[in-house]
Order: sequence, then structure tokens, then C-alpha cells
Amino acid sequence: MPPAISDDDMSDGSNDLDVVPRRDKKAAHSDDEDDEDDFKEATNGAAVEEEEEEGDEGEEEEYVVEKILSHRIDESDGKLRFEVKWEGFEKKSDRTWEPLENLQGSADEILDEYLQEHGTVAELYESFSKATKTKKRGRPSAGATPGSTKKSRKNGDHPLDSEPPESRKAVAWKPPSGSWEDQIDTVDMTRNDKGELIVWLGWKNGEKSQHKAQQAYTRAPQKMLKFYESKINFTSS
Repeated sequence: MPPAISDDDMSDGSNDLDVVPRRDKKAAHSDDEDDEDDFKEATNGAAVEEEEEEGDEGEEEEYVVEKILSHRIDESDGKLRFEVKWEGFEKKSDRTWEPLENLQGSADEILDEYLQEHGTVAELYESFSKATKTKKRGRPSAGATPGSTKKSRKNGDHPLDSEPPESRKAVAWKPPSGSWEDQIDTVDMTRNDKGELIVWLGWKNGEKSQHKAQQAYTRAPQKMLKFYESKINFTSS
């Protein structure tokens, strides 16, 4: 017959067991709700950050002209174009060819410095005309080798012969294309340091701009005629 177990032995045996307290149902439910709130907060935070990133991507960048490097006449439309280096863009592939009207009003100071160094707009057109005539006279004869003709065409192609990206826009206001007759309010004229005529135009929308005289003659001939007529004084004999 086995020995009887005393009360002390029973008490010691119960202490050796791992007792797991019962989890209250209300506390468990509360913890689940906290986890769900944390998940919602994290999800909403990520959504807000994503919306902010999308908003930043939607903002249109503004580009500023840093320097004008060269010029040429586009043979397809006869327009004078300038090779522009944009501020913050150092690669040669980022340069673009801008027509004259894209630079007027937004990069007047840089444009004037370039024209003072290389000549007026009219002189640039004249130089191109002379160069074109010389090029025609110097074309190889029909007996020239195909290799030399191919080389000539290759040298004539400009690596930056492309239209500027639509996203690159001048920061300031610029005059419209076509005729200016119905949009000009006032006309004034001065001479620069070289003695060249500079025309100052006041527009009906409140803007002001300066131009070479030849451009004003082309875009607003009647306005320029009236300006000169207002300066004429007649005296009786």
C-alpha cells in the first residue's frame, strides 16, 4: 500500500505547475481595436504622403535662360533662332533652339548683350543671306565624289536641331505673334549706346516691352508711321 500524501506534499506539488491567468474577453477585444486603429492610422498616413508626392509631381517647373550661345536661321520657316543654355542644366543635350519672340520680354537683358556682341537682328539676317549665297556658289560640281558630298551634308546638320520642350516656358510675359497693330497703346523711341534705334511699346494690357526698330516696323507699321507723323512739325513759309 503506497504511503499517504500529506497536505504539505499536495501544497508543494501545486506550486510546480505553470499557471496561465485567464484573459479577460473585454481586454482582448480592446487590444484588437487598438491594433485596428494603429493599422488605419498607418494606412491613412501612407495615403496622405502619396497624395503629397502626386501634388509635387503635378507642379510645373519654370525654366530660366542662363546664356545665349549661338544663333542660326531656320531654313524651313526663315525664323531666327538662338541656342539657349538653361539655368541648372549643364548637359549639352538640354540646350534648345528658341525663336526670337520666346526671349523678348523674359530674357531681354541676356538677348541685348548677345545682340550687342553679334549685331542687330537685321544684321544677323543679312549675314545669313550672304553666307547662303556664298555656300551656293561653293557647292561641289556634278563630278564630285559621293564621299565628299556626304561629308558636306553631315557637317551641315546641327546636333541641336530640335524644337524646345513644351514644358520649358519663359517666366515673364512676351509679345504675341503676328500683327501688333490692334494691341499697342503707346510708342516711344530712344537710341542705345551704339546709336541704334530702340522702340518702347506700351500694350493695352498694361505690359511694356522694348524691341529693335526693324521688328516694330514689321509687326506694327501703321503704329510706327503715326508715331513719326506725330513728331513732324510744319511751318508756314
